Amino acid sequence: MKKIFIVVIVFEVVVAIGILVGVVFVLKNWQKTPVVQNDNNQIINSVVFTCDNEKTINAIFFKDKVELSLSDTRNMFLMQAISASGARYANSDESFVFWNKGDTAFITENNKITFENCIIKKEITDLIKVDFPKPNQAVKSPLVVTGQARGTWFFEASFPVVLTNWDGLIIAQGIAIAKDEWMTENFVPFSATLNFVVDKNAYSNKGFLILKKDNPSGLPKNDNSIEIPVVIEAEDNAVIK
Repeated sequence: MKKIFIVVIVFEVVVAIGILVGVVFVLKNWQKTPVVQNDNNQIINSVVFTCDNEKTINAIFFKDKVELSLSDTRNMFLMQAISASGARYANSDESFVFWNKGDTAFITENNKITFENCIIKKEITDLIKVDFPKPNQAVKSPLVVTGQARGTWFFEASFPVVLTNWDGLIIAQGIAIAKDEWMTENFVPFSATLNFVVDKNAYSNKGFLILKKDNPSGLPKNDNSIEIPVVIEAEDNAVIK
């Protein structure tokens, strides 16, 4: 009986050790198993479109769908649908369709366009870069403004530049001229020269240099500008107004 008891004890110990080893093996392999990510929810791009009638579309693009936040407070997810050109996203009955091609987009609802002539609103620093003057830098007449702007900032190779005083009154204005081929979406170097006189009675010697996107269409949605604060100084022997 004693031998049988010992055999039973040994058997149980062996079984217990086997179970323990098995559990450890499973846990180790489970920890090493890579987690499969669902890339359908990975954000590919996020942009804001500005449209006619001051409407906007905030679009977050995923692999096969888009999330829209509209200026009329509506929010929705749309799945990508078959399209011959560009990208098309629609709801289940296709009564609402978001069309996107490059930097442009529009929306149709029940086959009627409700968001029209939509273009991506880009950060100003991605459109124009001013090399001189830098913000809060002292400037004197003649002021030579230099920098780079994307070709879309120009029209007929130029765009307007103005200098205002602290009160917002224009004290100088001129035209920035492209120094290279401007019919491109790449950055193009430019320069502009402004002549001005300093008003000794001005409340402050601070002013603003404003570089305006040329907008021959006159549409408000195509307006854009960059405003740089500057310190206006008189030349050493200049006549003070």
